[in-house]
Amino acid sequence: MGPTRARGGTADSAAAAATTVRVQTSTSEPPGPPGPGDVANLVGPPKLRGPRWAVAAFDKSQPVLSRVSAVQVYLVALGSVEDPIANISMLVQARQGSVVPVTVFRAGSGRTLECPKLNVFGLDIGAAVRETGISLRTLQAARVQGVRIDVTDDPAAKTRDLPNVAAVGLLLSK
Repeated sequence: MGPTRARGGTADSAAAAATTVRVQTSTSEPPGPPGPGDVANLVGPPKLRGPRWAVAAFDKSQPVLSRVSAVQVYLVALGSVEDPIANISMLVQARQGSVVPVTVFRAGSGRTLECPKLNVFGLDIGAAVRETGISLRTLQAARVQGVRIDVTDDPAAKTRDLPNVAAVGLLLSK
């Protein structure tokens, strides 16, 4: 899944991405800010077995879910493995200390990922209510903490066989 970069934006803009991201991956210790150029390796060794994931955490700008219309993920390459991206979800804090995932993409859902391209995943608030079991009012007031991308856990021969994500952001309504 290669490098990730945070693009500038503010909570007041119609289309905003993370002002800063903290990237945590299934293979990183300890989690921390991206290095020079906002680059972080999101997938680790290609022959790794087990879960591969990355979280882009929005440190400063944490909009309420009611302002988020979509998650944006710029894919540079998908690699050659089947279903390279297993799941994409927003991590929302609905109550003090309770962070829950809200799925915006799941492999096998019929949606095709494209690259190199900015993929936009709209939020279905009704589906989010059903998935989380949280009331509509509480969910709409929840703060978006970040976006989690789960990558296939199938082994790959080389790193280039795995997906490469260049940027993660949120599309906000006015």
